[in-house]
Amino acid sequence: MKAINLPLSRPLRFQKAIEIEPNLRSAHVDIANFYRYHHERPKAVAHLKRAIEITPTDPIAHGGLGAVLSDMGKWDQAEAQYLELLRIAPHNGTFHPQFSSIFVDSPLVLGRFPPFWPDLCLFFPPVHGVKELANVRLRKHNLDAAIAGFDKAVEMSHGKWVRALDGLGRAYREKGNLPMAEKYAEMAVKLRH
Repeated sequence: MKAINLPLSRPLRFQKAIEIEPNLRSAHVDIANFYRYHHERPKAVAHLKRAIEITPTDPIAHGGLGAVLSDMGKWDQAEAQYLELLRIAPHNGTFHPQFSSIFVDSPLVLGRFPPFWPDLCLFFPPVHGVKELANVRLRKHNLDAAIAGFDKAVEMSHGKWVRALDGLGRAYREKGNLPMAEKYAEMAVKLRH
């Protein structure tokens, strides 16, 4: 493969990489991340689908596609992508709360991953997928499934992930169980401080 060292904007660099090597999955994922960040979601969807065609078992592409579809309000399609992510990457590995706000809560940060992301991605997508699947189910008002999903994300993160705790509190609030909603809200506040 040829090295690319051109003074081009980020999307043009990714496009150039794809021109040189059309089956470069990482370039499709990277450009999709850029497009998602810049609210060009149909373009992001197209590139993530291409990345999945190239590597059907890529958890990052499935998780990214689930996130973009969720952004677009396509809950059923997003749910299917998160279920596929959890099917192909069922083990959560070790949760690292110090990275959660950068790499778990927002895996598509500014359209690029750090150089060590491939090592970390083996650990993060399943717990992130569980939480995002729960978010989708909450938006679809499937409250029991949402509660079960957020509860699993809390368990997988050993109770150290604020967004999973917040989600569990939201789901209980929508279900009308205010004592449980308050319990998880308090846990999240304690973690934030």
